[in-house]
Amino acid sequence: MTTLTTIFDMRNLEFFSETETPRSCKEIGGLIERFHAQAWRMVGPILTTAHFTDTEYAILFALLVWHIDPDDNFPEHILTMCYSLRRCLFDALGSYYRDELRLADYSVRLGNVAMFEHAIQETALLLCKSLQTHHLTVLINEGMS
Repeated sequence: MTTLTTIFDMRNLEFFSETETPRSCKEIGGLIERFHAQAWRMVGPILTTAHFTDTEYAILFALLVWHIDPDDNFPEHILTMCYSLRRCLFDALGSYYRDELRLADYSVRLGNVAMFEHAIQETALLLCKSLQTHHLTVLINEGMS
């Protein structure tokens, strides 16, 4: 999460680099700008058309917090707890749609929330892969020097 929040502070590029040279900061700045453009292409259309409410944003945040990839080798009781909490969040979202917004059919709104959550998860993976590629390139370049 720290890396995702650092993206938008281009003055704090040293976070991504061990060398902290102007060249490496410039390279990282370019990497972040490319990542940001790719991420916006993924999430921008959803944000501009979905018109999420504050409650939906709050539930989205909670869903992202309680999302755990099963491949991350967490103990079974942690995975079960996360799935249970996410189920409660979706139930609360359904109640919000029925009781507060008085929607009989909220499948489109629920789909938009699920799609946006997935897009956010994909952008986080994209950032990780971009940073891994950058660090690998730095190691290769240092090894050839």
